[in-house]
Amino acid sequence: MNKTIVYSDNIELDEAYINIAKDERIFKGSLKDSAPIIIRKCAEVLNSNRVSIWLLSKDRTELVCFSHYSYAEDKFEEISVTLTQHDLPEYFNALNNSRVIDAQYPEVDLRTKELTDSYLIPLKIKSLLNATIRNNGNLQGVFCCEIQGEPRSWTSDEKIFITSIADLVSQRLLLGKLKKSQAYLLSLYEVSPLGIMFLDGRDNVFIDGNPAMFKMFGVKKEEILGKSPLDFSPECQPCGELSSSIVFKHVAACIKGDTPTFEWVHKRLDGSEFDAEISLGALETSSSSNLLFAVVSDISRRKEAERDLEYRASRDSLTGLLNRESLYEYLDQLISYDQRVRYDQREERNSKIAILLLDLNHFKDINDTFGHIAGDEALKSIAKMLKQYIDSINGSLFRLGGDEFIVVAEKEKCSKPLSKLPELIKNILNETIYVNGLDVKIGASIGASLYPNNGVDSHELLRCADVAMYFAKTNVSQVYWYEVKDDINSQQRLVLKTEFDKAIENEQLRLHFQPKIDIQTQEIVGFEALLRWQHPELGFMLPEHFLPSIEMTEMIHHLTDWVLKNAIDSLIHLGENGYSLPIAINVSARNILNMNFIDGVQERLLKSKIEPSLLEIEITETALITNLQQASQSLSKLDAFGISIALDDFGTGYSSLCNITNLSLKTIKIDPSFIQGMNKSKSDFVVVSSIINLARSLSLNVVAEGVEDQQTFDALKKLHCNQMQGFFIAEAMEMTGLKSWLKKNELIKTIHS
Repeated sequence: MNKTIVYSDNIELDEAYINIAKDERIFKGSLKDSAPIIIRKCAEVLNSNRVSIWLLSKDRTELVCFSHYSYAEDKFEEISVTLTQHDLPEYFNALNNSRVIDAQYPEVDLRTKELTDSYLIPLKIKSLLNATIRNNGNLQGVFCCEIQGEPRSWTSDEKIFITSIADLVSQRLLLGKLKKSQAYLLSLYEVSPLGIMFLDGRDNVFIDGNPAMFKMFGVKKEEILGKSPLDFSPECQPCGELSSSIVFKHVAACIKGDTPTFEWVHKRLDGSEFDAEISLGALETSSSSNLLFAVVSDISRRKEAERDLEYRASRDSLTGLLNRESLYEYLDQLISYDQRVRYDQREERNSKIAILLLDLNHFKDINDTFGHIAGDEALKSIAKMLKQYIDSINGSLFRLGGDEFIVVAEKEKCSKPLSKLPELIKNILNETIYVNGLDVKIGASIGASLYPNNGVDSHELLRCADVAMYFAKTNVSQVYWYEVKDDINSQQRLVLKTEFDKAIENEQLRLHFQPKIDIQTQEIVGFEALLRWQHPELGFMLPEHFLPSIEMTEMIHHLTDWVLKNAIDSLIHLGENGYSLPIAINVSARNILNMNFIDGVQERLLKSKIEPSLLEIEITETALITNLQQASQSLSKLDAFGISIALDDFGTGYSSLCNITNLSLKTIKIDPSFIQGMNKSKSDFVVVSSIINLARSLSLNVVAEGVEDQQTFDALKKLHCNQMQGFFIAEAMEMTGLKSWLKKNELIKTIHS
């Protein structure tokens, strides 16, 4: 069994948990015997009026109070109330999808408001903290702390503590079931798909194991007994540390009473390796105090899926080349290193990095003549040919999408002069390729820009290369280096920056709202606020036309404050019309890293008296990677205030899975490019499926963006995706249109306040 370890800064809570977990009475008797001990201690340390354990019925439709303690009266009493899923669908949904429900004001909290008349008011409950009791991710019951009198907010340490206690109760439930029958335990041991092994902690050798363990390691019983786990491990683990050092630490900790759970790479008898998750514990027996047991799960498929997901997120699915996001990451790293270590503003701005944008000529003719399958094969051939050459000169090759590729070459590493690269690559692309039995010449238009001459960030350098490529195409020169005099976009960009200051003042900005629905129930669960600019001369403008320029300036803070104010005003307006639904706003990396923004969000919500849970903040993976530590602090502060955090466009960036699990995220949104391709591309379907499974394993809500048809909706429903948005449901609308849509759309049920 796993034992949860509490990590917090609250010594009193830590000591309380340790005392409860080490109390021999907890595991000797039944849960009926141990529950009063656990509940009374929790009531004391949390200063909670009422503490109780509720267990789910066998048909999983009712919560029945198992044990209840009144702190003020110091007595245990029976609770006759039964909580049913039929009467409380939102509350049960929240329990199924959350580890903790921290309701400071439960009568208005969307997760708990259904309890108001039948439970909260009769029992005078003002605040509650629920932690779900789970087994293998499935809901078993609820550990509940309730406050009477004045409402109370719950700290992160208290949430961690009550979650750990709920896990302890879950372990106790499991132990109780196992103790019911020794025969059942033996049967479980024999037929369990998990490897179970026993070790002599003194000599660190295997002394017994179950059939699943022998099968997992590809051995017969006599081939593993008496040998060390190190005999079946590589010399070093993926972290780089010696396997022997890590084993020594875990065994020593286990003998002292800890129960570590960790991931490990094992070797089978034939030398092949597999990923495992190991839970290690010590058994106290009359004959030995050094008997250890380990439960081993083969997680090779899961780890492979995670590695595949990370690989796919950085790679182009057709050619296997690094993709656009990888390009931005790579360029930003090169530029950051140059500016930090080598670049001196007093030196002449000599070219150090060349960025070449390659656009294939007449590639559309191949698709039109031979079909897209032949076109894809041609792209793969071109990519392979290009990569061989680019690798040979120590450059890097990326695919932007379609028939566009990017070459990045550093002056100090490239074996060819930067000035000659475009012509050399042009000659490579002028070579004949074989398509459907015919020799075809492709050729390409190449636009090039230089760092730092033409820009000092990845987006500006790529924009300049794109401008140059446009001139290469229109002037039939095939190769063109960027020149400022040819860049009309630079002037328009400056004009937009100048005019944007007046856009807010002149009320030219608009918020449009796109609905999000629960895929399983088809209930509307909220909206995403999307920015639009009604320019007096250029007309209706989407964010991609002006936002990148604004994000590079301090104007982004002024803009985000406008969006925040109008989103809150919209929440108030919706509430007045009977809709208590959350609105999500998009926030840039510069906002997240600015503590004034965090304080401003809290101040506006407090002044407006809007429930914080009605506001959701959406961030991109770029915001995390810019400064992970500071971003984490900002997100934790927003989360503690009750604001939900969503990670937008997941799957296209480069956040590590480790980082995601350590952040205060509630939601992951899958990028539309994967959603729209999932029914056409097996790789896209695998990515979507993997993201959904990953999110569910981390107890995160997952939203599919860009759903446009019934087939995609049905596929997402089968994959148990939580929510979706897209044209299949509704396009983004201004508030007037949104209210009309809500009233006339009978297929979508809404949650009314």
